[in-house]
Amino acid sequence: MHRVRQPLLPAYILAGVLVGPLILAFGRIFGISYLVHLTDLSFLTDLSHIGVAFLLFVVGLEMEIRKINRVSLPSFLVALVPTVVIALVVIPLAMLTGLSATAGAYLSLILSFSSTMVVLKLLSDRGELPTLHGRIITGTLLFQDFIAIIALAMLPGLQQFSALLMLRSLLKGLALVLSIVAISDLVFAPMMRVAARSSELLFLMSLSVCFIAASAAELAGFSIEIGAFIAGLSLASLPYKPEIVGRMLPVRNFFIILFYAALGMGLYQVPDWNLVWSFLAVVLILKPLAMMLTLDRLGFSRSTSFLTGVNLAQTSEFSLILVPIAIQANILPATYMVAITLVTLLTFVSSSYVIRYANRIYLLLRDRLFFLHRANLDKFDEFHTKKPFSAVLCGYNRTGYGILKSFKEKKKEILVVDYNPETIHRLRHESVPCIYGDLSDPEIVDRIFKFKPKVIISTVPDLDVNQLLIEQAEKSEHKVMLFVTASWIEDALRLYERGAHYVMLPNLVAGDYLAGIVHKHGKSHKHVHHLRKEHIKELKRRHRHAAE
Repeated sequence: MHRVRQPLLPAYILAGVLVGPLILAFGRIFGISYLVHLTDLSFLTDLSHIGVAFLLFVVGLEMEIRKINRVSLPSFLVALVPTVVIALVVIPLAMLTGLSATAGAYLSLILSFSSTMVVLKLLSDRGELPTLHGRIITGTLLFQDFIAIIALAMLPGLQQFSALLMLRSLLKGLALVLSIVAISDLVFAPMMRVAARSSELLFLMSLSVCFIAASAAELAGFSIEIGAFIAGLSLASLPYKPEIVGRMLPVRNFFIILFYAALGMGLYQVPDWNLVWSFLAVVLILKPLAMMLTLDRLGFSRSTSFLTGVNLAQTSEFSLILVPIAIQANILPATYMVAITLVTLLTFVSSSYVIRYANRIYLLLRDRLFFLHRANLDKFDEFHTKKPFSAVLCGYNRTGYGILKSFKEKKKEILVVDYNPETIHRLRHESVPCIYGDLSDPEIVDRIFKFKPKVIISTVPDLDVNQLLIEQAEKSEHKVMLFVTASWIEDALRLYERGAHYVMLPNLVAGDYLAGIVHKHGKSHKHVHHLRKEHIKELKRRHRHAAE
């Protein structure tokens, strides 16, 4: 799949679909009960719990609360409003088909939640978590997870529901968070400092913290996922966080891959296709539309609203947990299990492609998104000037840092365009001219060319983005020199064919640079030692700058 640049998720699920019936038949023929249980829902649920727990532990480690705080209200409303809208549609329709209002409420929640496991994994792989829509999505998924936990606690005993019971659950949740954070600061942090002397010991200690917090959450009546997330947050301020994250990623990916394959293995019955198409309409049309309109009314741009909505157009792992509870309580018919499992599988597969090509989909549909009123600017963009800039830097972090530094040293002004709100906030604090914007949005590209730059430097290794810049340069009335970036040789050649003046491939440039150092200084320990000291000094400077 890597060779043809396709997502791996569909391959894992397809493998499960093909292997599942064979394992089931083999287990029944030879009387191996364990193989039969591999296709049971309980096995899927356990894998889902473990995979999401590790995923949220890593998300908690990488997250800074102050960054989520800035989009906490939009995230909360994007989690809440579609749930209400779906309930208003699904509950009456469920009652018309002979189901109870309680069954309608279950279905509403099942279809409202999006997949933390799928979305955060794919956005992380694409490097989109720091973007504005990435942070809104992360916050939305966390709010949805909290709603799901409350639902799991409340819905089985819906007849006994009371405000006092909800208040009690909220207080227990607050006590759990405070306890884990306090124990982490007083006990785990000193132990982690000792464990940091060995990478293996640090990894084992991190796992222990994750398991202890997850167990504490389960004892308190919450899910292990919430406990793992709180554990990750409590360790997020440690200086060896990158080492912990690097060690945890293979473990996380292992359980996630098993879950996808097991999901495919569990699908060996014929579903009610009328139910499947109805559920897909809610998940793929109604839910993203409600999310887009919510963000649009809050003042976010068309691209941010669209990308948030389409990236969350799938069902959740919690769907596979809520459905059997409803079936066991005789609230939903047993046929709904197969239908929801298939909808979950189909939306997981569709999301692997939609998230990968979301920017291209937006470019195709942007003129038809007439119901989204704010076409240009996000509410975070406050830069207004008609002053021309001779140079524009698209993408600040990593490569862009050195380019901006060079322009500053030569006292040449340059406009920075970046899609990370924290980067824009920091640059404005340093009085650097900058605008927030996603370069996949043609309106942002149009705005860049209104500054009449002579040079545009793109450090974004996205073929579509750079082709959009080239297309706009061809339409521009004044000449613009384009320096762009590519990750693949074939992409670089294609960009040259389209008209790019120079295409940088970071790996090739790094190889040439390192070869130059070896040939020039490789025989002199003194020169290499001096380069080493200067390099460490520069790395620390960049690290401090990124942490501010």
